[in-house]
Amino acid sequence: MRLQNKILMLLVPLVILPILVLGWTSYTLLMEDARNRAHDQVTTMLEQIRFHTEAQLQTARANASLFARTELVKEFVTTPHASVRAGLEPGIREM
Repeated sequence: MRLQNKILMLLVPLVILPILVLGWTSYTLLMEDARNRAHDQVTTMLEQIRFHTEAQLQTARANASLFARTELVKEFVTTPHASVRAGLEPGIREM
């Protein structure tokens, strides 16, 4: 076997092995970083959705409380006669 071939057989693994290790390490670090970023984005999005939902619920509760205290709604709910309720209905719809 020629000296040139022996040198190539020695140098090729010495060059390729560090490249493979570096590539695998880079891949692993990039994947971990991508997972962390995705996790952070999902967490932020979920917090925004939670705040938005809480604000909508608070508005709905305030509206329901306001309507429940309105005399016209109280009268509509407590009236046993359908004909009286029918007369109150247009006023409630305008609210």
